[in-house]
Amino acid sequence: MSTDIQVEDQMKLLQNSWSEILILDFVHRLAHDTWSGEVLMGNGQRLNIDCLDKLGLSDCKDRIRDMVRKMRELKIDVNEYLCLKYLILLNPDVPGLENRQHVEQCQENINAALMEYCINFYPSLKDKFGQVLLRLPEVRVISIRAEEFLYYKHLNNEIPDQTLLIEMLHSKKK
Repeated sequence: MSTDIQVEDQMKLLQNSWSEILILDFVHRLAHDTWSGEVLMGNGQRLNIDCLDKLGLSDCKDRIRDMVRKMRELKIDVNEYLCLKYLILLNPDVPGLENRQHVEQCQENINAALMEYCINFYPSLKDKFGQVLLRLPEVRVISIRAEEFLYYKHLNNEIPDQTLLIEMLHSKKK
């Protein structure tokens, strides 16, 4: 990503995409770990996918498992994963961007790089590029459901007010 995106635009982009990026990271980790339904987080804690059942998010669990399966079938590698992450972040449709054209150009550059990568490194898979891009709507659906769940829990005072997670959730709802 170009470092000349204004700080205000960087904040708006991150506020818009944080939940999708977290979901993509989680799915990517699950797809590249031996399938145990558990992920070792950066802070050393283990997150078990079965906890989603207890939270009433069984539908998300099923979607995540399906997405993990698809990512494994496609053999989505770290380069493709990073491109997906940037495509989520660099959304020129985020309201209030100061330099929408620059963000759009950055997104187009990432998209072109991903397409070239898929063509050059996976020439036998004719639709690899399109199949990789189809993971983005799946990530969005899961993240919307997760945000709704968090917002509901917050409104019922089951999640503390003064957390970064809740601040990010509120910033996106504005």
